[in-house]
Amino acid sequence: MWLLYAGIALIAATALVLRYTSIGIAIHAAGAEPKAVDKSGLSVTRIRYGCVLFAGFMASLSGAFLSIGDIHTFTEGMTRGAGYLAIASVIFGNGE
Repeated sequence: MWLLYAGIALIAATALVLRYTSIGIAIHAAGAEPKAVDKSGLSVTRIRYGCVLFAGFMASLSGAFLSIGDIHTFTEGMTRGAGYLAIASVIFGNGE
């Protein structure tokens, strides 16, 4: 149960960082206006790779929670197609 609360706290912290800090502004600008970030002296590539690594870390935590925290073991078909739903939402949302 504590993993659920830790996940919610991590989501809230990430949202606050993205919304109210200069790092969040740089991340948003690296996606929307990469030329402006480049002219400010920051590395667009470094910001984007950092965000991809963070997203991979979060995905690995969710997989660990699914297999260990929720059902205490790995079983075949435990995601019940949730990955396909995520892909479909990205496709229908035009990748945004």
